Parts: sequence; structure tokens; C-alpha cells
Amino acid sequence: MVWNVFKALFPSPKSIPAAIAWETKLSIRPVLHSKRTPELLQQATHDLQRKLMDKGFLAHDQISGQFDQPTQVAVEAFQRSNGLKVDGVVGPLTWAALCYPTLALNTAGAQDHSSDILRLQKILVKEGFQAEITGKFDRATDKALRRFQRYYGLRADGVCGPVTWTMMLGQRLMPQPSLWPWSRLSYQGERIAEQLLIIAAVWAGIRWNPLGIDQQELSLLAALVLAYGLTMVGPLTIEKVLPNSLSHEHHPLLRYAPYVMVGLLWSPILKAVTAALS
Repeated sequence: MVWNVFKALFPSPKSIPAAIAWETKLSIRPVLHSKRTPELLQQATHDLQRKLMDKGFLAHDQISGQFDQPTQVAVEAFQRSNGLKVDGVVGPLTWAALCYPTLALNTAGAQDHSSDILRLQKILVKEGFQAEITGKFDRATDKALRRFQRYYGLRADGVCGPVTWTMMLGQRLMPQPSLWPWSRLSYQGERIAEQLLIIAAVWAGIRWNPLGIDQQELSLLAALVLAYGLTMVGPLTIEKVLPNSLSHEHHPLLRYAPYVMVGLLWSPILKAVTAALS
């Protein structure tokens, strides 16, 4: 009996090759669909080699139209440089890394990825995670992307990399219909809670102003209404003044500190807005 327990806790290494064989059989099974033809496979191999050449992993004279040894070596080198599993198999993740750039809030503007940002936003808008298409990877897109990632069980880091692209382009489970309204409601509740926290931060800056800027003249209700109004101009001011390094991803405790500053400076801001509108 003791020997049986020992074998259960420490299985024989002979079982490992069987697992590897099963994984190999699974990974080499092709994607099947009605449009799969030998011509499509040939075209895909050519496209793969062109993309590997454009990214510097394959020489021009190595484009053969066949998945040969140089192509496999190039695929493995590409996978290694992009943090993918190095198996030489061009699956959905490898295709996503080849065809789509990694997009994030602070890096999307480094190169011209406008078409990819539009594609990302169209998916987010279509599925109800974002309100409108702007063509720019702004903070609204960052929040919508994080909601998408949370909803489908991904790490909500706001980075649209190969895994997120793969999920967006169809490699995902459909949400349970019974859970869909409740999940949408939770996202709406999250947005409402964030807006309430912003208003509270501005209101705190107005009511407990150590600078002594006219806070004695405001009643509780007036300060609350003023805080609600300042939330319209506060984010615009913060976007221009706040450096990118001071983001809530790196400094979570400072997430709402800029809005408190908006409340502290409510009087000059209100005068500037009034002068601009007059």
C-alpha cells in the first residue's frame, strides 16, 4: 500500500514522453475551415516568410514558399525574441505577434499604428466596451481594453499584445448569456464609482483648502455642485500638466491626487473658464 502511494506521488518518468507526444500531436493539428485549400496554405507560407524577412529573421534568398529548415529556425528565433513558446509552430499567438503590433497607452504613439488602433477600437465599440472610435490610443481606450481583458479572464494590464489580439480576433469562449447583463452592469458600476471618487477628490480640495482660497464662502451643496462642474475641465488640465511618469499604474496611491489639486485651485480655474467663455 505504501508503495502504491509512493508511485502516485512520484510517477515514473516513463509517463512524461507520452504527455509530450500528446502535446505534439495537438500542436501540429492544422486549423480546419471551409476555405482551407492547398493554394491557401501555399499563400500563408509565402506570407509567413515575407513577414519574417521584413522583421529581419529570414534572408530574401531563403523565401522558398516551403516550410523548410531555415523557415523553422527563423520562426523559433522570432518566438524567442517575442516571449512566445519556442516550438517552431506558427499558431494563433505567433501569427498575432507577426501581424499586429503591441499597443499600450504610453507606447502606441511611438510609430504609426493608426490602422491597428482603429481595428482595436472598432472591436471594443462593437462589443460595448468603449463608447466611440477616436483613432487614438487614449485613456478611454486604455480603460476599455482593461475591461475587455478582465471580462475574458486576461491580465488587465492595458497592453494589447499577442494574447489579447488572439482573443479579440475570435479565439475565445462566448460569455454565458445569463451572466452578460450582470457583467455589463458591473462595468457600468465601476465607471460610476470612479466618477464619484473623482468628484469626491475635487470636493475635498475645495472644502479643506489649506491655501485659504474662498472656501469659507461656499456652502456644502455649492461646493458639491462646483466639484461636479470642475470634473469637466479637471481631466483636460491634468492631461496637459501631469507628466506621463506620474501614472496610477506606477503610483496607485496618487491616482486621485491631481483632482484634489483641481479642487485646491478651483477659484483660478473657474475664473479662467469664465474668461474663456466670455
